[in-house]
Amino acid sequence: MRGKSIVLNQSGAPSSPRKVIAIFILIMAAIAPLVVVWTGSRGQQTPIIASNQESETTRTLASTSPTLIWTYTTGIVSSSPVVADLMGNGKLEVIFGSWDNRTYCLNGTTGSKLWSYATGKEIASSPVVADLLGNGKLEVIVGSSDNNVYCLNGTTGGKVWSYAIGSNIGSSPVVADLFGNGKLEVLAGSNGGVYCLSGEVVSPSDITPPATVTDLVAGSPTNTSVTLAWTAPGDDGMIGNATGYVVKYSTSGPITDGNWGSATTYTQLWTPAKNGTTETYVITGLNPDTTYWFAVKAYDEASNLGGASNSSNATTTTQGGGSRTQVIAVSIMAGVVVLVLLAALLYVRRRGGATGAPAERARALRRDKAASRQQETVVKEKSVVSLPSSNRCPYCGVSFKLPEASFCWNCGASLERSPEGTVVRTEGKKASTPELPCMICKLEVKKSDGVAWCPYCGNIGHKNHMLEWLHTHNSCPMCQRHLNEEILIEQL
Repeated sequence: MRGKSIVLNQSGAPSSPRKVIAIFILIMAAIAPLVVVWTGSRGQQTPIIASNQESETTRTLASTSPTLIWTYTTGIVSSSPVVADLMGNGKLEVIFGSWDNRTYCLNGTTGSKLWSYATGKEIASSPVVADLLGNGKLEVIVGSSDNNVYCLNGTTGGKVWSYAIGSNIGSSPVVADLFGNGKLEVLAGSNGGVYCLSGEVVSPSDITPPATVTDLVAGSPTNTSVTLAWTAPGDDGMIGNATGYVVKYSTSGPITDGNWGSATTYTQLWTPAKNGTTETYVITGLNPDTTYWFAVKAYDEASNLGGASNSSNATTTTQGGGSRTQVIAVSIMAGVVVLVLLAALLYVRRRGGATGAPAERARALRRDKAASRQQETVVKEKSVVSLPSSNRCPYCGVSFKLPEASFCWNCGASLERSPEGTVVRTEGKKASTPELPCMICKLEVKKSDGVAWCPYCGNIGHKNHMLEWLHTHNSCPMCQRHLNEEILIEQL
């Protein structure tokens, strides 16, 4: 029929209007989480999509294609972004608030961050862009859950003014010339009502500085660097975020407000973290083995400077990497080791002057001589002869004062004894001229040279050499047993 619309169900029968309305409501509910806002600027239109999922991002999609062009990850974004030419360069920027307490300005073409401004709490509403100051430049107006309305410089992101309205701001501000005087006003709604604010001058100039840092710690030194850590202050006391830091250091003592100007400024471009979080930065370019004192001041966008922090100090390590104390300790230990080694060497030389390879060669020579004499000895008959004294050689008659001597130093004959200790004589034994070396000089000892004996081991030496030895030693060069001049002389 003409003038009427007939809706058919799947079976071809007309559907009731109630069913159509129900289907329409279900479709709208399905697409409700996505809000598409079309904004125009200089005759251009760009679709902006804001989502409330946990992995919140702001995405710009090409209007002619669903292909993703860029994405920027922040905290939850629960409101619509705004697009405007904040920089005045004919290109669009994307401005939005996030639940990480910050307002962001992104390059509309690349999605890279141009600036961000931190408030005291999350931002759930959309920002507004307008030339509030009438200077041909755009400002960004945003409401925060910290109960403040903020006016930000659109180019730099710095705070122009803020106004506390006493309760949470969950809706987007509105800008309009309510009085028709060419000046814009700001309307902001909160849990306590709607507020109309003058856009040009809202509150007195910002005179509140950031809070003073009180927990600065200097540590982890290397030979050229020290790590600083402290709790980030806010913009006004502990509210908001500071704009930057001034860092000073000195080698002459702690830094205070009184000597702040005389301390050296460390050049840096650090961006302050969220108030109440820990800042950690490394100071580089320092000299080795030097004690440095450090102090920090925070400043806000109005150049209000906070007080000087506590002055913490640290000492850089030496060029080799260890601290001065460690180097001294290592040096002392090395010196002790050297002294111990020298003492051991001197002890060995003092106690073992006749030991080692020369002494071994001397003993080998004596063994060879004794073996040669044994080969030359012709034993014809053996008979025991009782001698009136056991201190005289039974072959050559030379006397000796060493009762336990095993051979005659004069003729080289072996001295054998009976079980009673009496020297016995082997008939037919040939006496040979001894060629025994001196214990000291290792040269042959002759009877005419003067002979000295060790009463313990029976080894001989030149008398004068033995006396010189005993002037600096107190032991026998061979057996190392205690020996002195008096004992030696008695055994000559």
